[in-house]
Amino acid sequence: PLSIIGEDACPGIKRNGYLYPVRPFVECLCDSNDIPPFIEYNISRMNIGERIRIRDLDFHDSIRKLLGRSNNPNETLYKMIKL
Repeated sequence: PLSIIGEDACPGIKRNGYLYPVRPFVECLCDSNDIPPFIEYNISRMNIGERIRIRDLDFHDSIRKLLGRSNNPNETLYKMIKL
């Protein structure tokens, strides 16, 4: 799962935005002893209309391969929408 931080400083949220979860998880291959508990992403600079894509994430070295749709670097995980 993704762990989102930086909501308090996020300009999109301050402008009545909402971080809409399109696909808030990533499928990956790694050893069972090395499964990361989460992947952290900071949205403190995110504006309305912007997205979090696979390519925006920093993966731990234990991740050997991304699977399925997670293998597409342009896959949208979240998007900031206006309420």
